[in-house]
Amino acid sequence: VLNHAADQFATAETQSVSGNWSNSGGRSATASGNPKYTLTVSSSASATINLMSSVDTYMYLLNSSGSVIASNDDGGSGYNSRITKSLAAGTYTVVAATYSSGKSGSFTVTTTAGSLSAQ
Repeated sequence: VLNHAADQFATAETQSVSGNWSNSGGRSATASGNPKYTLTVSSSASATINLMSSVDTYMYLLNSSGSVIASNDDGGSGYNSRITKSLAAGTYTVVAATYSSGKSGSFTVTTTAGSLSAQ
């Protein structure tokens, strides 16, 4: 029973959202074709954020002022993006982008800290 409870706790820690590109904006934190997600962190934590897709991904992390504080191309497995960063409590924006513009496909964003919601 204790192991089962631990498994439930572990899965509750990772938040994920799914989305898709129909005409991605390429390596841009502001292009309209790149979906944006709000990451709300309630207390300081080290967050690992993954952007996973069969499309070659590129990801941006913006602070509450909209400035890029981290970006990544292939930090995850294959052509997937991964950002690991210590974050203070607050609201951030995760931009799900692609390496090249004009791409279509589905993706998943996960985070080990905070909660994700579509903008």
